[in-house]
Amino acid sequence: MNHYRIGVPPKWWNPKLSPWLVRMSAGLRFKMMKRLHRVNKVHIHNREVLESAIAGGQGVMITPNHPCHCDPHVIYDAADRVPTPLFLMATWHVFYGKSRILQWMFQKIGTFSV
Repeated sequence: MNHYRIGVPPKWWNPKLSPWLVRMSAGLRFKMMKRLHRVNKVHIHNREVLESAIAGGQGVMITPNHPCHCDPHVIYDAADRVPTPLFLMATWHVFYGKSRILQWMFQKIGTFSV
């Protein structure tokens, strides 16, 4: 269980999605998924439904049940294969106390704080 500090977030980190950086970071994100979370393979069920929705210009919301911290890596691995960049909602604690470079990277791959 995470022990998050309760309180008002110090700021809001908005997404600054860069599809180019998302593509360039795919290999690093896959290595992190394997190394940090020991996830070696991701299966996409009903991929054609997702691809059809994206091709039709529809919005798609993926809502994992968050059993562990591998969710963002797994979701982005699937998104890399569709392929489409996406936005990720994260607690402000993910940003707080991290280096400015890491905060910038989170924002560039589409992460925003709540």
